[in-house]
Amino acid sequence: MTMIREQKLTLRQLYTSYGRGKVTLCGTPQIIADHMEEWIDTRAADGFMLAFHVLPNEMTDFIGQIVPELQRHGNYRKEYSGHTMRDNLGLSRPVNRHVRNER
Repeated sequence: MTMIREQKLTLRQLYTSYGRGKVTLCGTPQIIADHMEEWIDTRAADGFMLAFHVLPNEMTDFIGQIVPELQRHGNYRKEYSGHTMRDNLGLSRPVNRHVRNER
């Protein structure tokens, strides 16, 4: 989120600026969560872009096993504050250029 706020990158620009598949984590849910938390705690990361090799199994495993570990330590939210991704990232809604501005 820091790059989005400071550099004003769109989500697409952020996504394309990263090489994918640079780090693969393996291990128990606790080991994986601990590794991710170390990056968060040392400010080496403020978010993660995940890629799963086998869908939906690996994603289901991550959500069911690793997310609860991260939540237990306060590193993953349990509820969302907004209704859209933009709301949850704290980004303002752009003006709709297709709406006629009547004065």
